[in-house]
Amino acid sequence: MSVFARKSLNDHWRGIARVDWTDPDRNVSDAGYRELMTLLALDATPSANVHLMPNVMVRNYVAKGAGVPDRKADVNLRLTLWWNYR
Repeated sequence: MSVFARKSLNDHWRGIARVDWTDPDRNVSDAGYRELMTLLALDATPSANVHLMPNVMVRNYVAKGAGVPDRKADVNLRLTLWWNYR
């Protein structure tokens, strides 16, 4: 399942949020992890063809079985550059 939202803050800034809930080991009910990925970003548009997006991605893991060890969240700070060269 995935949810995506964006909100214009002014002419040059937007806020972006995305949440994904996945179960990559869905064929196994008592092993592995379910994952919750959250992405938060600011989208700066200094010109119509350029977007600069600092963002943070957090992946949380939920153990599916009693014997599965705890797993800490992964946190990534990223910078995305999008440029339309036409």
